Amino acid sequence: MNTRPQVVFINLGGNDISDVCDISAIFTDICKIVSRFYASGAKHVYVSKILTRKRFTRDRQMTSKRFDNCRKKLNKLLENRYPGDVITFHAFKPHLHMLDDGVHLNNDGQRIFLDRISEVVTSGVAHTAVAHALSKVLRHTARQRGLHMADDGFVTLCELRRLPEFVNLTADWLVRFSVHDVKGRFELA
Repeated sequence: MNTRPQVVFINLGGNDISDVCDISAIFTDICKIVSRFYASGAKHVYVSKILTRKRFTRDRQMTSKRFDNCRKKLNKLLENRYPGDVITFHAFKPHLHMLDDGVHLNNDGQRIFLDRISEVVTSGVAHTAVAHALSKVLRHTARQRGLHMADDGFVTLCELRRLPEFVNLTADWLVRFSVHDVKGRFELA
Protein backbone atom coordinates (compact mmCIF):
# COMPACT_ATOMS: atom_id res chain seq x y z
CA MET A 1 0.00 0.00 0.00
CA ASN A 2 1.24 3.44 -0.87
CA THR A 3 -0.61 5.26 1.90
CA ARG A 4 -0.05 5.20 5.64
CA PRO A 5 -3.45 5.96 7.19
CA GLN A 6 -3.64 6.23 10.96
CA VAL A 7 -7.25 5.07 11.19
CA VAL A 8 -8.99 2.80 8.67
CA PHE A 9 -12.69 2.01 8.42
CA ILE A 10 -13.58 -1.01 6.25
CA ASN A 11 -17.21 -1.04 5.17
CA LEU A 12 -18.39 -4.58 4.51
CA GLY A 13 -21.29 -5.32 2.21
CA GLY A 14 -23.13 -8.53 1.55
CA ASN A 15 -22.33 -9.12 -2.12
CA ASP A 16 -20.07 -12.11 -1.42
CA ILE A 17 -22.69 -13.89 0.64
CA SER A 18 -24.55 -16.34 -1.58
CA ASP A 19 -26.47 -19.57 -1.19
CA VAL A 20 -23.21 -21.51 -1.66
CA CYS A 21 -20.65 -19.15 -0.12
CA ASP A 22 -17.81 -20.24 2.13
CA ILE A 23 -18.02 -18.05 5.26
CA SER A 24 -14.53 -19.08 6.41
CA ALA A 25 -13.03 -18.03 3.05
CA ILE A 26 -14.76 -14.63 3.22
CA PHE A 27 -13.56 -14.24 6.83
CA THR A 28 -9.98 -15.13 5.83
CA ASP A 29 -10.04 -12.57 3.01
CA ILE A 30 -11.26 -9.83 5.37
CA CYS A 31 -8.51 -10.72 7.88
CA LYS A 32 -5.90 -10.44 5.11
CA ILE A 33 -7.15 -6.96 4.23
CA VAL A 34 -7.04 -5.87 7.88
CA SER A 35 -3.51 -7.28 8.23
CA ARG A 36 -2.33 -5.40 5.15
CA PHE A 37 -3.52 -2.12 6.64
CA TYR A 38 -1.72 -2.82 9.93
CA ALA A 39 1.42 -3.86 8.03
CA SER A 40 1.29 -0.56 6.11
CA GLY A 41 1.42 1.36 9.39
CA ALA A 42 -2.23 1.89 10.31
CA LYS A 43 -2.66 2.49 14.01
CA HIS A 44 -6.24 1.25 14.10
CA VAL A 45 -8.49 -0.67 11.70
CA TYR A 46 -12.25 -0.82 12.22
CA VAL A 47 -14.54 -3.22 10.37
CA SER A 48 -18.28 -2.65 9.96
CA LYS A 49 -20.78 -5.38 10.61
CA ILE A 50 -22.61 -6.52 7.52
CA LEU A 51 -26.11 -5.10 7.53
CA THR A 52 -29.17 -7.09 6.56
CA ARG A 53 -30.73 -6.91 3.12
CA LYS A 54 -34.07 -7.98 1.76
CA ARG A 55 -33.63 -8.58 -1.98
CA PHE A 56 -31.21 -10.74 -3.94
CA THR A 57 -31.19 -10.16 -7.68
CA ARG A 58 -28.05 -12.15 -8.54
CA ASP A 59 -28.74 -15.20 -6.38
CA ARG A 60 -32.35 -16.27 -6.78
CA GLN A 61 -31.89 -19.13 -4.25
CA MET A 62 -30.91 -16.73 -1.46
CA THR A 63 -33.54 -15.75 1.06
CA SER A 64 -33.46 -13.11 3.79
CA LYS A 65 -33.30 -15.86 6.40
CA ARG A 66 -30.32 -17.61 4.75
CA PHE A 67 -28.54 -14.31 4.20
CA ASP A 68 -29.04 -13.24 7.82
CA ASN A 69 -27.74 -16.61 9.08
CA CYS A 70 -24.58 -16.25 6.98
CA ARG A 71 -24.05 -12.59 7.84
CA LYS A 72 -24.54 -13.26 11.56
CA LYS A 73 -21.96 -16.07 11.47
CA LEU A 74 -19.48 -13.84 9.66
CA ASN A 75 -20.13 -10.90 12.00
CA LYS A 76 -19.57 -13.21 15.01
CA LEU A 77 -16.25 -14.45 13.59
CA LEU A 78 -15.15 -10.85 13.09
CA GLU A 79 -16.23 -9.82 16.61
CA ASN A 80 -14.22 -12.71 18.08
CA ARG A 81 -11.14 -11.89 15.98
CA TYR A 82 -11.29 -8.09 16.44
CA PRO A 83 -12.99 -7.45 19.80
CA GLY A 84 -14.09 -3.85 20.14
CA ASP A 85 -13.18 -3.02 16.53
CA VAL A 86 -16.25 -4.38 14.75
CA ILE A 87 -18.67 -1.51 14.35
CA THR A 88 -22.37 -2.00 15.01
CA PHE A 89 -25.01 0.40 13.74
CA HIS A 90 -27.40 0.17 16.70
CA ALA A 91 -29.81 2.80 15.40
CA PHE A 92 -30.21 1.07 12.00
CA LYS A 93 -33.70 -0.35 11.35
CA PRO A 94 -34.13 -1.97 7.92
CA HIS A 95 -37.81 -1.09 7.59
CA LEU A 96 -37.03 2.60 8.29
CA HIS A 97 -33.57 3.10 6.80
CA MET A 98 -33.49 1.19 3.51
CA LEU A 99 -34.74 2.13 0.07
CA ASP A 100 -37.56 0.13 -1.46
CA ASP A 101 -34.96 -1.97 -3.31
CA GLY A 102 -34.19 -3.70 0.02
CA VAL A 103 -30.45 -3.31 -0.48
CA HIS A 104 -29.39 0.33 -0.25
CA LEU A 105 -29.70 2.85 2.57
CA ASN A 106 -32.13 5.75 2.28
CA ASN A 107 -31.14 9.28 3.37
CA ASP A 108 -31.87 8.60 7.05
CA GLY A 109 -29.93 5.32 6.85
CA GLN A 110 -26.97 7.10 5.26
CA ARG A 111 -27.05 9.73 8.02
CA ILE A 112 -26.99 7.03 10.72
CA PHE A 113 -24.17 5.25 8.90
CA LEU A 114 -22.05 8.41 8.44
CA ASP A 115 -22.66 9.61 12.00
CA ARG A 116 -21.46 6.26 13.37
CA ILE A 117 -18.37 6.25 11.14
CA SER A 118 -17.55 9.79 12.26
CA GLU A 119 -17.94 8.75 15.90
CA VAL A 120 -15.66 5.75 15.40
CA VAL A 121 -12.98 7.58 13.43
CA THR A 122 -12.92 10.42 15.93
CA SER A 123 -12.43 7.93 18.76
CA GLY A 124 -9.67 6.31 16.68
CA VAL A 125 -7.84 9.62 16.41
CA ALA A 126 -8.28 10.02 20.16
CA HIS A 127 -6.93 6.47 20.52
CA THR A 128 -3.76 7.45 18.69
CA ALA A 129 -3.28 10.54 20.85
CA VAL A 130 -3.72 8.51 24.05
CA ALA A 131 -1.33 5.86 22.73
CA HIS A 132 1.39 8.46 22.15
CA ALA A 133 0.85 10.00 25.59
CA LEU A 134 0.91 6.58 27.23
CA SER A 135 4.12 5.67 25.47
CA LYS A 136 5.79 8.91 26.55
CA VAL A 137 4.77 8.52 30.20
CA LEU A 138 5.69 4.85 30.50
CA ARG A 139 9.00 5.15 28.68
CA HIS A 140 10.25 8.52 29.90
CA THR A 141 8.35 10.42 32.60
CA ALA A 142 6.50 7.99 34.92
CA ARG A 143 8.64 8.61 37.99
CA GLN A 144 8.96 12.36 37.32
CA ARG A 145 5.17 12.56 37.23
CA GLY A 146 4.87 10.75 40.57
CA LEU A 147 3.83 7.32 39.32
CA HIS A 148 5.02 4.20 41.12
CA MET A 149 6.74 1.99 38.56
CA ALA A 150 7.67 -1.54 39.60
CA ASP A 151 11.23 -2.76 39.02
CA ASP A 152 10.02 -4.74 36.00
CA GLY A 153 8.62 -1.54 34.41
CA PHE A 154 4.94 -2.13 35.08
CA VAL A 155 2.57 0.61 36.24
CA THR A 156 -0.92 -0.21 37.54
CA LEU A 157 -4.04 1.13 35.88
CA CYS A 158 -4.91 2.93 39.12
CA GLU A 159 -1.56 4.73 39.00
CA LEU A 160 -2.04 5.75 35.36
CA ARG A 161 -5.54 7.06 36.07
CA ARG A 162 -4.13 9.55 38.57
CA LEU A 163 -2.83 11.56 35.61
CA PRO A 164 -5.39 13.89 34.01
CA GLU A 165 -4.84 12.58 30.47
CA PHE A 166 -5.58 9.01 31.59
CA VAL A 167 -8.45 9.58 34.03
CA ASN A 168 -10.92 7.86 31.65
CA LEU A 169 -8.59 5.01 30.67
CA THR A 170 -10.29 1.61 30.95
CA ALA A 171 -8.97 -1.93 31.19
CA ASP A 172 -10.86 -2.79 27.97
CA TRP A 173 -9.09 -0.01 26.08
CA LEU A 174 -5.70 -1.16 27.40
CA VAL A 175 -6.38 -4.73 26.29
CA ARG A 176 -7.30 -3.58 22.75
CA PHE A 177 -4.35 -1.20 22.68
CA SER A 178 -1.83 -3.86 23.69
CA VAL A 179 -3.27 -6.43 21.25
CA HIS A 180 -2.96 -4.00 18.32
CA ASP A 181 0.41 -2.53 19.29
CA VAL A 182 2.31 -3.66 16.19
CA LYS A 183 5.65 -2.65 17.69
CA GLY A 184 5.08 -4.87 20.73
CA ARG A 185 6.12 -2.16 23.18
CA PHE A 186 3.37 -2.77 25.72
CA GLU A 187 2.15 -5.78 27.64
CA LEU A 188 -0.41 -6.43 30.34
CA ALA A 189 0.14 -8.38 33.52
